[in-house]
Amino acid sequence: MDILLKEGVLFVVSVVLAAYWLIKFVMMLRRLRADPVLSTEPVETDVSPLISIIIAVRDEERNIRDCIRSFQDQTYTNWEMIIIDDRSRDRTTKIIEEFQKDDSRIHLIKNTEEPPANWSGQVYANGKGVKEARGEWLVFTDADTHHHPAHLRSAFAYCLEHDAVVLTVLPGQICRGFWENTVQPFIFWLYWDYFPPLSLNRKENKRAGASGTFFLVRRDAYRTIGGWASVRNTIPDDVAFMERAKALGLSAHLVIATRTLGVRMYQGLTETFEGWSRYMLSGANNNVLIVFLEILYSVAFNFFPFLFPFFIGRYPWSSILLAFTSLLIVIIRFAINRLLGITGGWALTHPLASLMLVVISLNTLYRRIAGKGVKWKGRIYMEEGRSIFWTGKEYRLKK
Repeated sequence: MDILLKEGVLFVVSVVLAAYWLIKFVMMLRRLRADPVLSTEPVETDVSPLISIIIAVRDEERNIRDCIRSFQDQTYTNWEMIIIDDRSRDRTTKIIEEFQKDDSRIHLIKNTEEPPANWSGQVYANGKGVKEARGEWLVFTDADTHHHPAHLRSAFAYCLEHDAVVLTVLPGQICRGFWENTVQPFIFWLYWDYFPPLSLNRKENKRAGASGTFFLVRRDAYRTIGGWASVRNTIPDDVAFMERAKALGLSAHLVIATRTLGVRMYQGLTETFEGWSRYMLSGANNNVLIVFLEILYSVAFNFFPFLFPFFIGRYPWSSILLAFTSLLIVIIRFAINRLLGITGGWALTHPLASLMLVVISLNTLYRRIAGKGVKWKGRIYMEEGRSIFWTGKEYRLKK
């Protein structure tokens, strides 16, 4: 009681934060043992149907070469690749054509038209690719991904074993430089924390987590969902696609693929900032109140504990609790960074990463309130509806 009287609200806050992160630590230990993980070891299957790999690209000359090569190295060889080039302005097309000459499994579609106003660019391109696909199973992936030789076979084997008709993954991270190593693992840690596969994969659970870096979908399930047309003006389309699959009662699973799939999602600070700005509000169902809660969580739960040195003189017990909380956070982030394929030491940038998330969230709020829409790869998508507290997900391409 004396401590409470002397240190007041700060002590209460410190106790709450310490308890919260201690629970998170225990949950992390359990999940690291229990979450389904795609294996890098050889996996045998009785059947090997044709798998159509569909990649929509736009100005991806720095990524597409490594992506294609990683598929050519797959232990699962019965595949075709359909690449839809959405009017790239760099050398993307020429690079793909070079691969085409030596590998008959690779097919290039040159898209020459703008997507309709109620379609996002990548979703429209994916739909074009499906029309040309012959496979019984469909893969949708991005040009900035790199696939371990066992990835495709391991993902397919998982679907057969668990009777899943839709599979998406939490990918590993390929990061270069200070800002990528600071921001990317932090946001994917939030993803890992918010979307626990063991719980989400239960058929009765209608919550859905997804990553557009990789989808494996059986063709009949794709038709049942309504294809990408069913989420044509939704951002983020990957989560909406998974939500629709689960709402229809399909067996749709999320698994950890940090050992078999790596993605360098954004390069450098500017691209990272712009890329995550398009997701932060739409991922909160375009609800401004939820974004404010995200900002509060970033500041109060992720940044504030690291301010403990400023309280040592006047509030010693609160400082001890906050220092303990900071240590727990760093330990958790160290473990998850290793899971994501990132050097554990980057966990020390956690407070800075939480502040960056605040700045990104404020930018999305500004764009929402100012009516500037979502910007990505030279296109701007405007929300359908003008209420600030609108909670839908539909967008239209700004002409």
